Amino acid sequence: LISAETAIKVTSTAPLSGAAALTAEQTSVSLPSGGIQLVQKSEDEMTVEDIERRNRRLNGDEGVKKVLVVRVKDSQGRQVSGNHKTQSNKWFGTYGDQVTLKSQFDACSYGKYRVSNDYGDVPWKNKLSSPGVLEVTIPVSLSTSTQSQMRIAVAKEVQNTLGISLPGPFEHVAFVVQDCYSVGGDICGWSAYAYINHWLSVFIKDNWRYPAVTMHEMGHNLGLAHSGGLDGKTYTDHTCLMGNPLWEDDIAKMCFNPVKTFQLAKAGLGWYQSRHIQNFNSGTSPGTHWRGKIIGVADYTNNHGQHPLVIKLETGTPQDWFVGFNHKSGVNAEVPTAGDKVTIYQVAGTDGLGYSTSSLKATLTAGKQARLSNWRSTGYDLLIKVYDIDTADSPI
Repeated sequence: LISAETAIKVTSTAPLSGAAALTAEQTSVSLPSGGIQLVQKSEDEMTVEDIERRNRRLNGDEGVKKVLVVRVKDSQGRQVSGNHKTQSNKWFGTYGDQVTLKSQFDACSYGKYRVSNDYGDVPWKNKLSSPGVLEVTIPVSLSTSTQSQMRIAVAKEVQNTLGISLPGPFEHVAFVVQDCYSVGGDICGWSAYAYINHWLSVFIKDNWRYPAVTMHEMGHNLGLAHSGGLDGKTYTDHTCLMGNPLWEDDIAKMCFNPVKTFQLAKAGLGWYQSRHIQNFNSGTSPGTHWRGKIIGVADYTNNHGQHPLVIKLETGTPQDWFVGFNHKSGVNAEVPTAGDKVTIYQVAGTDGLGYSTSSLKATLTAGKQARLSNWRSTGYDLLIKVYDIDTADSPI
């Protein structure tokens, strides 16, 4: 067998064996304190434009995407460390940074999702402090304002400064503030948050510096949900940017798990061609099987054999299972968990086509297998077996 791919077999002929379940190895990474939060806007803080757009999809999920970073200073002079040039460099690579939000989105999407701070010939271009970065001062103190009050104040300053109604020409707008304060019942302890299928994200402290964190939040803007791990917790799938991602300035080479890859291919997002997705529908009779080779997302454009990226296991319910190969190479070279292993997931709903949490269920090396007991309530197990993994050569 050949590089960056693995040969697996999925079969529904294995008999039920009591409480047989997936065998999986536990893997963990150490992360700093803080989490990533999703929020929904309250009706009283929405502008007319917000209400019209809150459930909209972004303007397709491929092509050039204009992004604005808003560096916020409050009435007491509080603002994040660094400066506007640092932020422009870290998000867009304006001054030579090679590990950025822009570079990794381009890498994971293979040029389908191109983050840009080039807004063309706009009348407010000279209002920007650096390309892609606008600095504003809000007339309120962060320490005495709720998150809602802060967001409203920032939005007003942005709109007044640029003479537009947000989101204006932007697909994503990120507010970067010094910290979160527990005011009016707000709960802090998070590092960033974003709105689902929307344009807005918010970052505190130095979390804007980490490309994997900024990609995670914009993933929520794109409609991607969290990725849970083997321990059943919300953020602990470290094969995927939608788990708690890499908290590093200069480490970002990882992408999304097979559930999210399926969504990015099939749910109108257009990152990967649908022919690289393999559906396996066993039905409810024993004896069906699929056997073949799969590759990792790192080898998407080097796949002359046209092997699938993802195997979707149809359950007859919205809670389908997914199998992929987590090749630790290229665009995925710095993935911290289950590198060069076959990975198995289940999605909580939506058939993997919409916003729904995924959970890592097992990781397999060559010669190992996983058993999904009582598959589709048939009294039979579904067996997933890895025959070989070879990362030595280029896939064909």
